[in-house]
Amino acid sequence: MKLELSVVCILILFSITTSVVCAGNTVISDPEYAQRESIILPDAPAMNTVEPPGKSIAAMGARAGRQGAADWTVGVVGAGGALGASSRYLISGWAGTVNWFGYDLPIGTLAVNVLGSLGIGMMTGWASVNDPVNPAWPALISVGFLGGLTTFSAFSQETVILAEQAGSMAATSYVAVSVASSIGAVLVGQQLGLWLMPIILL
Repeated sequence: MKLELSVVCILILFSITTSVVCAGNTVISDPEYAQRESIILPDAPAMNTVEPPGKSIAAMGARAGRQGAADWTVGVVGAGGALGASSRYLISGWAGTVNWFGYDLPIGTLAVNVLGSLGIGMMTGWASVNDPVNPAWPALISVGFLGGLTTFSAFSQETVILAEQAGSMAATSYVAVSVASSIGAVLVGQQLGLWLMPIILL
């Protein structure tokens, strides 16, 4: 019953998010609004039209704010975050535990962090070959969904618990595996974003 309720909530949030994104893409024809926006947010000269694969995803979020998306970006980020957090809850419950130096370690935290790293790598690779990027997508996926999906606080707590109950070797190895796996997932995700996303979006 709890699983079914969670799935229903995710579907509802996805519908709301889609509506907000579509609203953000609507062209506003009010001349007074356009004039006010042009005063508040003047256009800056473009210096580089192609972003390198390694460019921080935070830069896309900052650009979203500069393009006048402040009125709806918060709602998109919130909806994406709710979807990400709900997905993390489901994945953590499904993943279960693994024996780590004699301690039953919940593997869900490692799973969501690696998946989130893969996703943000794909977004970075995709953005490097798609300029300009609609600011709704970094806000929804990178900042919102992937931000809600991944968790550094749970990772830190599990590391402390491992150190206390299984020893420093168990905690150190968990940190090494988590960091190496996440960084590797970002690198793989960048290549997938460069190669696959343009094909998928054709």
